[in-house]
Amino acid sequence: MASKIYESLEAIKNELNILNSSANKNWPDDKWSLLHSHALKAFELEVQRFHRLDDKSTRFITAISVFITVFSALLNWVIGNEDVSFTPYVYILLALVFIGLAASWVMFFLCLKMTTTSVLDIEDTMLDIFKNNNIATIRISIFKGLQESVKERRASSDKKAKFLSWGYNFTATSGFCMVLLVTAMSGEALYQNHSAKQSTEVFKMSDPKDNSPQENDDEPDFDIKPMGVGVALEDGRSRFIPLSSNDD
Repeated sequence: MASKIYESLEAIKNELNILNSSANKNWPDDKWSLLHSHALKAFELEVQRFHRLDDKSTRFITAISVFITVFSALLNWVIGNEDVSFTPYVYILLALVFIGLAASWVMFFLCLKMTTTSVLDIEDTMLDIFKNNNIATIRISIFKGLQESVKERRASSDKKAKFLSWGYNFTATSGFCMVLLVTAMSGEALYQNHSAKQSTEVFKMSDPKDNSPQENDDEPDFDIKPMGVGVALEDGRSRFIPLSSNDD
């Protein structure tokens, strides 16, 4: 009886050893599954980062288009305004805004530039790997493919992020210069219009036509010629004899 029990236990032990050997050969350990999941998650994050950078660049290009429209309106006002003589500071600010907007547009365009990245292989070689290797080895192979793709996408995303950062800095600088430009243009226009108004008022006050004395008919004319003076004759005749300038 005891021998039969011993033989049964030995048979069960042998079967367990066979199952254990098969599991070690075909079933992955937790660490290889974790490694594969980590690589796959890193790959997905890099893909999401890549697309987020493209989306941000697109939104910034839209904002730059608005800035360019406002800048064009300001430029037309400066060129077409003949009533105001702007100082060189205004033209310097116009040049700075133009350079900043142009540089920003170039940076965002480079960020959106098409780039080539590696993808996972689905050729026959991948099928051969699945046929001839266990699951742990397959996971390692997938990990290596994901690792190369993540490295390439990360390098491309870093380059995009650099262009995006430069474009943002140029855009912020252009916006600041545009605020200074609007302030300078408004101040100079108001100042020159106020000065022109004051000059007109002073000219009107100093006009001799407005300051000439008004004639008054009631005042005597002291430059009038004297009336004639005569003498009466001794014979009583009333004949008027005007005095000449030679008579005493």
